[in-house]
Amino acid sequence: MEDKIEVNEYVRTDRGEIAKVTSVAKETLGEILGANEYRSIGFCNTEPYVYGNIVTHSKQIIDLIEDKDIVEIKLSEEFVEKKDKKKLIQIGDIYTKETLQKDIDNGIITRILTILSYNQYMANCYKVGGRE
Repeated sequence: MEDKIEVNEYVRTDRGEIAKVTSVAKETLGEILGANEYRSIGFCNTEPYVYGNIVTHSKQIIDLIEDKDIVEIKLSEEFVEKKDKKKLIQIGDIYTKETLQKDIDNGIITRILTILSYNQYMANCYKVGGRE
């Protein structure tokens, strides 16, 4: 990752955490250790930092979505009944990131509400009936 991370961009770590950047310090651990982990970076939806190395960043949140992530979307009232305005989808074979972008461009989806990375889902899920 050669580009500098800027305020108001979104980042994704190797642990699947996604956050919006609110501040960036000039000094990074990467300058010392050759890693992409920032020493002092502020995020609006986590504590002062996220855990793990930042593997990607973008001004567009949709760019950070990966296969198997679970995305909560808001659908346009024009296309669905009011009771079905929000929907959870899992990115993968049937509904891809490209399909998601197409539905946003066509006005079917008005916005992305939340993203749950597959790593976070697996770390926090409860398997009914015990372990497999």
